Parts: sequence; structure tokens; C-alpha cells
Amino acid sequence: MRKRQLLIPLGIAAGLAVVPGVAAAAWQVSGTNSATAAVSSVGTGAQPTVTSVATSTVNLRWAPSTVASGVEAGSYTVNYYAAATGGTAQGSQTCSGPSSAGFVNCAITSVAAGTHFFGVTPKYRNWTGLEGLRTSATATASNATAGMIFSNVTVNGTSVTPTCTGTIGSTYSCAVSGGNNDILRANVVFVNSSGTPTAFSTTSTSTIPITYTGKNGTPASLTIAANGTQSTAQARTDKNGSNSGSITATFNGWTAVITIN
Repeated sequence: MRKRQLLIPLGIAAGLAVVPGVAAAAWQVSGTNSATAAVSSVGTGAQPTVTSVATSTVNLRWAPSTVASGVEAGSYTVNYYAAATGGTAQGSQTCSGPSSAGFVNCAITSVAAGTHFFGVTPKYRNWTGLEGLRTSATATASNATAGMIFSNVTVNGTSVTPTCTGTIGSTYSCAVSGGNNDILRANVVFVNSSGTPTAFSTTSTSTIPITYTGKNGTPASLTIAANGTQSTAQARTDKNGSNSGSITATFNGWTAVITIN
């Protein structure tokens, strides 16, 4: 029996040429003599829409991509950059298809604080399309600075642990005990809402005004270096006889108070 050969007419073969701007996806068409024809393709990803941002998580959605045969892309790669065009990706995440209610939804997690530009690249099996137009979103660090607390608290040079109440950034207040004319000293520390030390600025020194009750209150302000969390010096106040003394730090709308009773 003679072996039959698969013949592809010239016009069809010409139509299978790669089209610029489209990444080709191919399936095998086999006979006695094997041939491969590009009968479908993965195009360019849709521009995403930002649905919400929750600190370091950016939630996106976009219209699904399909191959020429009408099948949806199986997955997508979301890269984010520092600019709307060009540049090197700062981060990447794989998002699964298919779509639901006409859209693909994906939460991009652990995004560094700042403004980024997100682009979507569709994938189908072993074939990858082109990245689409980017959309910007601004993430904030999950450990963003929320206020101030006190550290290295001493009374007459002896380390003590203050009793603290209230909410960091608004009603935060601490107290220690001391005798007549005892001296209170403490550093001021930037922290997140959980009380973990967190830099307020990576580029600038922060100056924190300090006010006092009692006597001998000094200095008038403390500084925290760029990318630092703790003041370089301590605040001091003394009890005035048996009367209490206090140190109040105010910065960026935040207040923290420590009192020696």
C-alpha cells in the first residue's frame, strides 16, 4: 500500500506566516510525512483595571485573552515596573485563568511601597503572548509607620519598663514611678501599628518637637536619621519635688506621652 502525503496548498501555507505583533502557537498536523502548521495564536494582553489597593496588595482585573480558536489563555503573568513603558520588571506574579463574569481577577501581593505600572502577558500551554498596556497603582508598606513609642526608659539611670495604654499615634501614653526630684530619660522610636520599629523616611532626617512638665526638660526636639527608627539622643525631665514630670513627643499628627509619677 502506498503511503499518502499531506499536501498544504500554497495559499494556505502563505497564510500561516507569522504576523508581526502576535506570538504564534502551533499544533502538529500529522500524516505519513509530518508537518507543523501555525493554526492559532496568542495575542496581546488586555490593559488591567485596578479594583482596590490594600497596603501591599494590588487587586487587578482585565478582559481575558483568547487564542484564535476562541479558547481562553490558561494563565497570565503580571509584571510591574517603575515606568509606564520600558524598564526592567520590579516584580512578577502568575495569575490563573479562566475568566469569571467576563474578567480575570488577580491579587498581586507583597508589592513594595510606591507607584508601580502593571502589565499583563497571556500564556497558553507553551506559548506566550505579548504584554499589554500598563496601568498604575500605588501600594503602601504593610508596616507603614503609625506613630511613636518610648525606648531605653530610665529613672535616675536605672532601666525601667513603663506601663503604656492607648492607641499608637493618637492616645498612646506611658507612666513610670519615681521619688522626689527623680530624673526620667527616654528615646523616641517610630513604629508601625503593632509597635514594631519602622523607618518614617528613607531619605530625610525627622525632627520631633518635645514639650515637658516638671523641671529641667531638655532638649526642645529630638532627631531620627533617614532610614532610622530611634532618636539619636534622649529626652529628659525631672520631677519637681513630689510633683510629676512628663515628656510629650508630637510629629506628623501623632502624639506620645510618658510621665514619671
